[in-house]
Amino acid sequence: MHYQHAACTEIGPFLFEPMLKLMQENYTDVTKEQFLNDLEKKQYIGLLFDDNHILRGFTTYAINPNNSGGDDYAILFSGDTIISPDYWGTMELVRGWCLTVASIMKTHSAKNWYWFLLSKGHRTFMYLPLFFEAYYPSLEAEPSEQLAQFKLMEEMALQIYPNLYVKGTGILQFATEGGELKQELAQTTFERAGKKHIDWFVKKNPGFYQGDELICIAKIDPNNMKGFAKNFLVRNLKEDEKV
Repeated sequence: MHYQHAACTEIGPFLFEPMLKLMQENYTDVTKEQFLNDLEKKQYIGLLFDDNHILRGFTTYAINPNNSGGDDYAILFSGDTIISPDYWGTMELVRGWCLTVASIMKTHSAKNWYWFLLSKGHRTFMYLPLFFEAYYPSLEAEPSEQLAQFKLMEEMALQIYPNLYVKGTGILQFATEGGELKQELAQTTFERAGKKHIDWFVKKNPGFYQGDELICIAKIDPNNMKGFAKNFLVRNLKEDEKV
């Protein structure tokens, strides 16, 4: 597997079909119109290819969507993210994410950066406890800190998704069906019951299998990261490359 990143405006239509196919293989009732409309709102994309240069996954990025950043902080929003089930377990997306994020952070290096993401399934949520010291919602966080960060998350959610966010819940809910995980993929979450972070995810987002999305946040800073994700981010922040 290898990762490439680019501005969304730089990718050609030849990639739209395999990207849409990946989405439709894993989520229900995803239309081409919905997919392209969402892609238009993102600035950058990370692509995962196998050794035969066949697309096996991708993730999209938006910076301060709907003017959601502040004077002293910026928001990196992760949009559609998918990896073909045959390639689950690869860490290439994490390495690539650090490359893209470091490049984006260099454009506004004086600001604090926050990763705002939506977790429709436990696999996305698990990036947080695996690679961040502090993140929210968190099983380990003190109640006062949890509340303070929830207010920040909710402010972001209301600004980015004013018609979908259910105030006070930490959840985005969609009025129409479609876009939820395929049943066989959602089932893998229930099969992992008993693992504390997965149980926590289900507690916070009990309607995940119906397409509900849990809002999450983590500060992107080497001091708040751990494992090889921290090493990748530090290494790329020191390099001169920019997106």
